[in-house]
Amino acid sequence: MGRNKKTCAKGRILRGKRMNAIETDTSAIPGVEVKLLCQCVLGEVEVFYKDPHNLQKFEAWMASREEKKEEP
Repeated sequence: MGRNKKTCAKGRILRGKRMNAIETDTSAIPGVEVKLLCQCVLGEVEVFYKDPHNLQKFEAWMASREEKKEEP
C-alpha cells in the first residue's frame, strides 16, 4: 500500500490506513446544520469543477463507468 494512496470509506484505503464505514443517524442533525454543511460543500464542488482539468478527469471517469456497464 502506498503512503499517498487516497480513497473514501467503506473499508477502503486512505493514506495507507484502513477505513471502515460508519453509520450516522442523520435525522439527529438539525436542519440548519445540514443546510450550512451543504452550502459549504456545494461551493467547493463548484470551484473544483470550474477547473477544466478536473472536469475532463470526471468526464473520463464517467465514460469508463459507462463502458464497464455495457460489458457482459
